Amino acid sequence: MKPRLIFHFFAYSFLLPCISSLPCSYQNPRIEDVLLEVPIEHRHAHRHRRSSDTEAPPEVEKFAPLRIQLHYDKSIQNLTAEVQNFVNTTLLPEAVGYWENALRVRPMKTPIRLRRKCISSFYYYKQGMRNVACDKGCREHTTCGEADIPADHLLDCLACNNTDDCQTSGEMGEGVKDSDFILYVTAHNSKRCEGPETLSYAAHCQQEADFDRPIAGNVNLCPNALSVHNHDYEILTSTVKHEILHALGFSVGLYAFFRDKDGKPRTKRNRYGRPTSLNKQKGYYDWDSNTITTVLREDWWTGEGKVIHPIHMMVTPKVREEARRHFGCDQLEGAELENQGGEGTYLTHWEKRAYENEAMTGTHTQNPVYSRLTLAFLEDTGWYQPNYEVAEDLHWGKELGCDFAMKSCGEWIHQKRILGEDAYPYCSDIKHDGTKSMAITRCTSQRDSLALCNLIPFQKELPSQYRNFMSLPGVSPDGAKYYGGSVEMADYCPFLQEFEWKLLDKEQHKDSRCELEGNGKGGEDILEVYGENSKCFEFPKPWTERKCGRIRVLSHYMAGCYEYQCTNGTLYVGSYNATDMYPCYAENQKVHIKKVVDGWLREGSLICPKCSDYCNNCGPPIVIPDYIGDSELDEPCSAFSRFSIFGLLLFYLVFL
Repeated sequence: MKPRLIFHFFAYSFLLPCISSLPCSYQNPRIEDVLLEVPIEHRHAHRHRRSSDTEAPPEVEKFAPLRIQLHYDKSIQNLTAEVQNFVNTTLLPEAVGYWENALRVRPMKTPIRLRRKCISSFYYYKQGMRNVACDKGCREHTTCGEADIPADHLLDCLACNNTDDCQTSGEMGEGVKDSDFILYVTAHNSKRCEGPETLSYAAHCQQEADFDRPIAGNVNLCPNALSVHNHDYEILTSTVKHEILHALGFSVGLYAFFRDKDGKPRTKRNRYGRPTSLNKQKGYYDWDSNTITTVLREDWWTGEGKVIHPIHMMVTPKVREEARRHFGCDQLEGAELENQGGEGTYLTHWEKRAYENEAMTGTHTQNPVYSRLTLAFLEDTGWYQPNYEVAEDLHWGKELGCDFAMKSCGEWIHQKRILGEDAYPYCSDIKHDGTKSMAITRCTSQRDSLALCNLIPFQKELPSQYRNFMSLPGVSPDGAKYYGGSVEMADYCPFLQEFEWKLLDKEQHKDSRCELEGNGKGGEDILEVYGENSKCFEFPKPWTERKCGRIRVLSHYMAGCYEYQCTNGTLYVGSYNATDMYPCYAENQKVHIKKVVDGWLREGSLICPKCSDYCNNCGPPIVIPDYIGDSELDEPCSAFSRFSIFGLLLFYLVFL
């Protein structure tokens, strides 16, 4: 059940703010849909496929920037001209360009030619053969996910009646030159696109013979989800980058093929060069414990006592190093993988509770970043050398220590309550209690957006290991077990989350990011200013609006977006329609704003952040004046004053 807060206006227009998350729609490709041992030609003629993990790897070549070749399926032509142009010139080139800049690989020296699919599931492999041979010939068409692979990209067909009676048929294509990975781009309105939360999905389809690296994959863009709206740009590009990374290596179906820094397999191989254990039930090869292991947290705190909580850890060397560095915890075994969700989420993403807005968690919530942890993962595949300079800073959990990284969020919140401290990055403000809104706006940790604590009641009791509260203010003693963060994948841990506003009678929508000018409300209510020079400022108490003896307290607002600038080593903040900006001389200083707007006296205060959070070359501390802000104003009282739209708000909750 997702709460949505609706505001009624006297003009009968509607504005809908809601917190949402978009889960990843990845599905690990079936074993029969992935072709291994694609022969690749190098300048080293002695290269051949290894028959076991004990044989020395091929000579290691110098790495070079990854080259991804985009091949657009004819389904792209069914998109509108505007969307097609956006996909071809902006969305895909930007997403692909990011990974080309971030990764280096052992380069292909000759064109990539992919294998043809066999008619049956049986094939022959004999040392010295150039290609895997089908026992009953090859299919007429070879697919990669939703895409048909052009014949010009394929090898000829090698078929055998037995190991000694083999013949080739068909023509060998020219292949794809100057490329290390072929990405087939489709826009089919498939069954997987029927869900409103699915934007795109991708997977690999063929792996090369020498190091098992994926060299071809498909990304399908769901036509109805594509938008050229400015507010949707970030989530679309991040989603496509995320899905492409599944095809490049972040996949449960590829973990057993990872290699160490010397090119040797991490997981034991059989005499045919494949991982020794095929898990037919789950549809992938099992990996060894030097890649992923299960750790039991035997004292996992819950509101009803301690329980045993299993955790799946990626324990490869660079991942372990980066996870420990990020949290500042040398005891950490590695980086947690997601323990919830379906087959496309479980184990195929970072744990949402531990790495909230890391882009490779299983659901998009806000401000996705590709951190050093994800680049370390790619390095530990043995296929890539990452450019760590492109890594984005992950603030969630940074340097919060072993208690944060190795214990439940419930214990973290509980201990902070005892100490009287803020539970950052978690929260405990109830968003609604099932009958009325209790939402209060706050600033995100980066002060780039407004956010709401996503703590809500569920209809059913939460699973015992995710009951994160012993008690909550205003909630009955037996009621706490129904309350949790709205993002289930984050182990029901509550945290501050950005939100969006949708006008129900229009296609237009807004969100809570301060940097987007279109999110502004024309200075109504708390006199905000949105734009590229705006940040979030918190309030010491709610704003008020007064007129003719009437007073309204805007209690749902405890933060807002305002313009700022840095001048002569001092931070300044400005409100809507102000002629001058107010100086912030010191952290926690108050700026008092008093303005008459639409016949109402609006009064509020902002809390100044630390100057260095926003400005470079901040000046030395100075003596702060007793009062900084506007002078006192008389309360207006005129029969002809216009009513403020936001002064006539009527709040009520609608539950889906």
